[in-house]
Amino acid sequence: MPWLTGKLAGIVAVVALLLGTVSGYLYADARRLAEIEGIKRAYAEEKQRVQADAMRRLEVATQRGKEAASKLLAAESNLRKSREALRHAKAKYTTGRNCLSANAVRMLNNAGRASSDTASSAAAKDASRFATDQDLWNWSENARHSYQICARRLNALIDYLEKEVR
Repeated sequence: MPWLTGKLAGIVAVVALLLGTVSGYLYADARRLAEIEGIKRAYAEEKQRVQADAMRRLEVATQRGKEAASKLLAAESNLRKSREALRHAKAKYTTGRNCLSANAVRMLNNAGRASSDTASSAAAKDASRFATDQDLWNWSENARHSYQICARRLNALIDYLEKEVR
C-alpha cells in the first residue's frame, strides 16, 4: 500500500498543479480583460474630450469668422458710401476737358503688354480717344476703391489668422 499512497500523493500533486495552473490562468485572464476594459474606457474618455475640445474650437472660430465678416461688411458699406460721395463731388471738381492725348491713352492702355503693329479695331478705336479729367477721376477713384477693399479684406484675414495662432 505504500505504493498506493505514493501514487495517490502524485495524483493529488498533479491535480493540485493543474488546478493551480488553471486558476492562475483564469486570474491572469480576468486581470488582462479588466486592463483591456480600462484601456477602452480611457480611450473613449480621451476621444470624447478631444471631440468636445475640437467642437469648442470650431464654435470659437465660427464666431470669430462671423464677427470678422460683420466688421468687413460694415467697412465695405462705409467705403461704398464714401465712393458715392466722391461720385457726387466729381461734377463739382471736373469739367470734362481733355487731359491726356490719344498717344498717352494708347501707351497707358498697352502698359505691361508687348506692343504689336496689328492692333484690333476695338483697341485702335479706344486708342484714338482722348482721356478727360473725368476719365482720370474715375480711374483714380476705381483704383483707390479697389485697393481699399482689397486691403480691408486682407487685413481681416490676417487678423483672423493671427488670433487663431495665439
